[in-house]
Amino acid sequence: MPLTGPTMTPTVVIPPFNETVAKTLRVRPMAEVTRFGYALELLTEAALTVKAKVAALDPAAIDVAAITYSQSSVYSANTAATNAGMTDGSYNTGTETGTNGGADQYIKMDFGAIKPVANVIIGCDFDSAIAGGWDKTYTENCDVEISDDDSTWTLLFDTGTFSSGIQTYPVTSSGRYIRILPATGAGGYVAVTEFYATSD
Repeated sequence: MPLTGPTMTPTVVIPPFNETVAKTLRVRPMAEVTRFGYALELLTEAALTVKAKVAALDPAAIDVAAITYSQSSVYSANTAATNAGMTDGSYNTGTETGTNGGADQYIKMDFGAIKPVANVIIGCDFDSAIAGGWDKTYTENCDVEISDDDSTWTLLFDTGTFSSGIQTYPVTSSGRYIRILPATGAGGYVAVTEFYATSD
């Protein structure tokens, strides 16, 4: 015989909000709740590394007008390299600079920050017409190097021989400093009439 009686309605009791208890609740790290967590962690770390490297590389193109110059020494018949002289587009206007002979000679440009480099432009005294007794010999077969920090240098190219007063050397690189070194057998002397770089 079935039992009969009043209908019972279940009661759900919701406890009041407890802030202390709520603060103990937390989302577990991804590595603890999925087998892909560790891989995600590695990818995140790699992304941060790439971001740091991208931040170090100023994406802005080289501002040719802002390039500054220094050199190990200045030959007595010449003046030190200047932006106006090294970027004027002419190889025979009397703006050549050269170094004294000896060890560790160089002429160097500085972009002010690490920049992408697509072309290096170098000029020589092709007509042997500029004061100082220079000719293209002192610009040919010279090593050109690049650096981020003015300490560790990487070879970009050898200038080879010049068939005209100004030559453009395409490269794919980045750095803050570029320097030109004397050719072997040139007695430590190096000279340029143009010397700058562009990002395109």
